[in-house]
Amino acid sequence: MLQSRKSKNTALSYFFWEQFQQFSYKTVPIQAWTALLKGYVHSGMMAKADSLFNHLCFTQSSKSAASERGSDRHKRKWEGSDTGPNVRTLNTLLRGCLWTATSFGIDGNDIVDIKDMPQNTLVGGVITAERAWSLCGSVNIKCDSSSYEYYISLLAQSLKCKAAEDCLQKMRSEFGIPDCKGVETIDDVDPTMLESLVVCLVVVARGYALLGERNDGQRCAAEALHYLDISATNKTSSAPLSSTSSAKKHTTGGKKAWRDSNAPTNSLDDGRSNGRREESNQLFRSHRLSELRSEVYSLRDLCSIDTSPSSEHTKHTRSLSTENASYVAQMLMTRLLCFSGGGTTGKDATKVATKTRKSNVLDDNRQLIHSLWHSFGLKETVGRLLTEKDNDMRDMFHSALTKISSKDRKRKQSALPSVLSTEMCNSLMSHVVGDGVISRDSGCIDFAQVFKPVGIDSGTSLGTQESKSLNIELGAGSGDWACLQAKLNPSENYVTVELRADRVAQTFAKCILQHQQIGGRGKNTPLTNVCCVGSECGLFLRDKIEPGSVKTIFVNHPEPPTQTYSERADKPNSATHIEAEEPAHMLNSQTITSAAAALESNGKGRLIIVTDNLIYARLICHTLVRTLEKDNKLVGLVPSEVRDLRRVESFGNASI
Repeated sequence: MLQSRKSKNTALSYFFWEQFQQFSYKTVPIQAWTALLKGYVHSGMMAKADSLFNHLCFTQSSKSAASERGSDRHKRKWEGSDTGPNVRTLNTLLRGCLWTATSFGIDGNDIVDIKDMPQNTLVGGVITAERAWSLCGSVNIKCDSSSYEYYISLLAQSLKCKAAEDCLQKMRSEFGIPDCKGVETIDDVDPTMLESLVVCLVVVARGYALLGERNDGQRCAAEALHYLDISATNKTSSAPLSSTSSAKKHTTGGKKAWRDSNAPTNSLDDGRSNGRREESNQLFRSHRLSELRSEVYSLRDLCSIDTSPSSEHTKHTRSLSTENASYVAQMLMTRLLCFSGGGTTGKDATKVATKTRKSNVLDDNRQLIHSLWHSFGLKETVGRLLTEKDNDMRDMFHSALTKISSKDRKRKQSALPSVLSTEMCNSLMSHVVGDGVISRDSGCIDFAQVFKPVGIDSGTSLGTQESKSLNIELGAGSGDWACLQAKLNPSENYVTVELRADRVAQTFAKCILQHQQIGGRGKNTPLTNVCCVGSECGLFLRDKIEPGSVKTIFVNHPEPPTQTYSERADKPNSATHIEAEEPAHMLNSQTITSAAAALESNGKGRLIIVTDNLIYARLICHTLVRTLEKDNKLVGLVPSEVRDLRRVESFGNASI
């Protein structure tokens, strides 16, 4: 395995950076490097992923320079090598950036001491994405539609909507996508390209809505809807492109649904496999387009609410709650908490904790604020507060703004620092929220502080937060189920826990941009009883939840581990099952143990798991049994509800 090497010259290169002449791995093919990069981003190790991509770009630039200076023989050697980063390498890193929020060098569960880190060691999220995007030109990486979709999504998620639109225009120009005004059909553009364009327009419209900029939000939503209508009527949208050259032109980056049907296959099963893949992709595309259309309608209607002086709706409130920058800042800093991210649950989550890491509240607060600052738009929101003459906020950032006399928002936002000191983080938290959301005594989240009414909702509380039940959904995805439950049960609080940062951002947007018709008029009614958390589920339950404080933990259709391991659940008493190492998946035994500790005692708490996977259902039951056998005091049961977990229950036409 590669050894870590720390450089004194640059903090971003502490893992891989070496002089090109001394680098002994220069012949490793890019496929191997990309596989290693994929492992890093799935595990949330963005410091290593950032450093690896930086190293690959540096060595490629060095090779190009050496090739230009060298002989024809050396030029041919470098031209024939396949070691430089390509679009798949870039897209792998950008996906990791979507899954993780910007933070101070967190690799898995190892947090580097912030005091010893220089200012430029922020990694993950939009920070790493912007660095990678700037390096593409130097190594001749030609971006595809996926690259643009990922990068624009990251910019819009961080509320850098103008920069996202500029990138969107570049995407249109590069792929020849015409303006949709006055156009009914577009026959010469790959349908996947149109879908990527719609995704970009939707995330930009969502970003503008979160900024309270209704006109821009409505414009982008209307444009996305028009492209959706064009895609629906486009005769090429229901089949792959017939032109082989066109398919090859637009399908880099993993668009397997549009693979050339005449391409050679590797086995006799490839034909059937490709057919199943195409059918699966068609179903996925149909569902995706349906969800996009639903969100576009919601955003368009939300941004089109009548705000004229004569409107009854605007007499006592703004059309959009997000037009109040102070309200957005309070919601961001109480209803969105990002501790870690990644693509999948890592093996560390299955290990028995020898001791719980003593939480450093100041470091945790600083990590939380920097994730919000860069990846979820807090910096842009503070910039809005500065233009709204928030004197306390102006005093807080006085040193950064002394050289700016203009009232221009863009200049003030760009003048805000990228890295905030601990003192500044504490002042920002105190000014916007009051007391912090993390208890100084236990390091756990203080949900009474989290769900404290803010801004325009301060006089509409449904009772003290201590009296409200706390419910948690693990693996919440984009938050559809939890948002519906919170809407139906306003007297209870809900916490969504999701590993992927982009899904956490989508859940938060759903909450704050809730839209419904009241009395024939549209109204923005934010869900203030939902807190969106970015974290690995087991570690969150163990380190951030007070024991015995949760009424119900919901797990809806969790992702199973490898099928090979799960099948061993059919033979729970076999030696292979007993000795097998527990795989990395969300509902491992350590998560079950942490969930039991978090639930209310005396049988009041509930762990509700829903799955339609029979093999995984068996594995979950056996995991529960083994966990209880190790410690039968984990769960307190009401005598009338005692059930034997070994009992066979119906599961459709099968049994477990």
